[in-house]
Amino acid sequence: MSLEKYLEHNEKIIFKFKISLRYLAIHLIFWALNLFAIIYVISEIKTFIYAGLLIYWFILFYYLWQYFFIDYFVTEKHIYCKKGLFWIKVISAKQEEIQDIQIKQGPIELMLYKTGTLKFNTSGSTFFEVILPKVGSPFEVRKKITKIWNS
Repeated sequence: MSLEKYLEHNEKIIFKFKISLRYLAIHLIFWALNLFAIIYVISEIKTFIYAGLLIYWFILFYYLWQYFFIDYFVTEKHIYCKKGLFWIKVISAKQEEIQDIQIKQGPIELMLYKTGTLKFNTSGSTFFEVILPKVGSPFEVRKKITKIWNS
């Protein structure tokens, strides 16, 4: 589906990004190893094997849903976050109203996933208008966004 329909008149997407592939891969591998360990331990009971596979498919669906149906994109004037497939939610903030861009990284995000959360605070607001979680290399992404907006 084209993201251009969410833009204002005469806007172009300059930079598009998603949640980190590293985050996705680590979680899918972790859950796959857990599933295989459970199947190995209780391989005689077929009901548990089927229940484990069903749980794993739900987990797989959850993480793939996050990757394929959450989009972050930047134009000359806005930052956008689009979530959803059937019920689509688009959050945006104007570049001229953004006061600061904060990055939150916990120790696991920093060392294991190499991700972080970008938070965009706008003028006149007491909370962050746009929050982009699980962004890979968040400091590099912030540099790209500020370079786009300062050019």
